[in-house]
Amino acid sequence: MIQSTAAIYDDGSATLTVNGHRRKIREQDAQAARAMILTILVRDAATLKEDHALNVIETNGQHHFVIHPDGSLTDTQQAGQPANSSTSTPPADPAPAAEPVASSHPLPVEVTQPINEATTQQLEPVAAHTDEPAPAKVRHLPTVSRTILVKAAVILAGILVLTAASIGGIQAWHSSQHQQAIESCQSAVQSQTNAVNDLTKSHTQAAKLTTIQAGQLTDPSTLTTLKQAQARHTKPLTAVCSTTLTTTQLNDLTQQITDATKTLQSDAASINTAARAVVVSRDAKTLADAKASLTHAVKAAQGTLDSSHGKVADNKTREALQKVLDTANKVLADTSVKDPKRYQDAKASLAAPVKSVNDSVAAKAAADKAAADAAAAQATQSQAQSQSKSSSGSSSSGSSSSKRSSSSGSSGSTTRRSTGGTSGSTNTNQSNNNPSWSVPSSGSDEGNIGGSDPGL
Repeated sequence: MIQSTAAIYDDGSATLTVNGHRRKIREQDAQAARAMILTILVRDAATLKEDHALNVIETNGQHHFVIHPDGSLTDTQQAGQPANSSTSTPPADPAPAAEPVASSHPLPVEVTQPINEATTQQLEPVAAHTDEPAPAKVRHLPTVSRTILVKAAVILAGILVLTAASIGGIQAWHSSQHQQAIESCQSAVQSQTNAVNDLTKSHTQAAKLTTIQAGQLTDPSTLTTLKQAQARHTKPLTAVCSTTLTTTQLNDLTQQITDATKTLQSDAASINTAARAVVVSRDAKTLADAKASLTHAVKAAQGTLDSSHGKVADNKTREALQKVLDTANKVLADTSVKDPKRYQDAKASLAAPVKSVNDSVAAKAAADKAAADAAAAQATQSQAQSQSKSSSGSSSSGSSSSKRSSSSGSSGSTTRRSTGGTSGSTNTNQSNNNPSWSVPSSGSDEGNIGGSDPGL
């Protein structure tokens, strides 16, 4: 049990000695000094979990109490001992109760809360069994009943309970704040991990676009911007949200992780924006090229249609081509076309009709040539036949003349042979008694009558 002695005066001053350690207390009045003494001792008893034996010296005498660790107060005044002194002044030389030797572990009364340190003064320890001298000037102590002291002790015990509850509440609040700081830190780490994953995906998608050439874009600068965005490499912050860190340290670490996460997210956003710009530029160029290609195909098909007028074997091929051209021109005039496939499909639809018209033109040209060749052959044959007939007539007339000349010549020869011939012939003619007279032909023998027969 810890021994304590308190001397309380009416001006609010008091002296408290606990295990040889003396402390002066000064309050507004004696009641406030009494409350302060009880607060100190109740708190010490609760802290040390040990009873305090309190000897109070007042004007009306001494009072003995035991203060327990649970904040209760026991009056140990012996029966028959007067509670109040008949004299109004304390003895000239009061002899306070003997105190035990000072403990090797002095009570921490100087840090006990809620003690107002401004009203107390720590003194040097006093030796054990040292009697406290009476004040040089007698001061009248107020008369305080035991009931008041008990009530004051109960009030102080209540205050102590409320203080403990408040301290427990504060500790619980600090624990909650620390747990919340840990959770916030862990959430920030997870957000940073997600940002790293998103940045990795952005780099992967952008790498597929680096094969695009500047000539495939309406704006080649978009490709340069994308490469610049890919060149930035922000490293994530390596951090561990340890429970050994204080709430302040955890909050600072959370802020650092959050800042690093924002940088990672910004890098990913820059890459994604640049990649979209490259895709838009590429698609615009593809769309423009497809439209230009369709325009050229439509122009060529229209030329085929115009040049084939009256030159096809089947005019239905030209009608089919005209319908497809009308459809293609509608696609070209449609300003809402965003898909190059519409232009590509329209261009592809022209190929078959154009080929049909060209084939029909070729077929008619072949037919016309065959007909012309047949007509020419017929004309040649007719001319050949006419020439053959004319040649046959001339040949027949000449042949007859030749035959007559040949016959006349033969007759002349015979006459010549008969006239100036051998005796055999003469003998024959003579034996036949028929003269051999030939009528000369009207040919080459005319004018040679005198010279035809040498005998004439």
